[in-house]
Amino acid sequence: MENALVKSHTLSFAISGIKVPLEPTNPFWYKFQVVSASFRNFLPSMEYGEHESNFFKLLTNQQQSYFEQSLPDVPKNLKVRFHGYALQDIKNRPGVIATFHSGSFRMIGHYLAKNDIPFVLVVSKDGMQRETELVDSKY
Repeated sequence: MENALVKSHTLSFAISGIKVPLEPTNPFWYKFQVVSASFRNFLPSMEYGEHESNFFKLLTNQQQSYFEQSLPDVPKNLKVRFHGYALQDIKNRPGVIATFHSGSFRMIGHYLAKNDIPFVLVVSKDGMQRETELVDSKY
């Protein structure tokens, strides 16, 4: 069954207007397979046909999260959603904000600080090591 999926897929993406097939010879193939399996395991209601577009949304999000490191402040057009809570609710009541790798932890930190909301950032040891190396290489 798995081989049939591999052989019959028609996934592709565009680079500079050129359509590139998403197939085993493409470096994104393995990453797509891992993400697609995660969608299937953690978001079982998502149809397989939606995996490709959501995969590329995730790649775009990753690129943007690296780009925001060069920004001096929170972008004016930043949209923050707290799923039913207003900014004032967040200021008045302690809570947990989990990004689940869907956004930049740096940007949410900037946003909370700019709005005078005290916060504590919890990051894994290896994540902190990567951030330390990144800062050391830049400065």
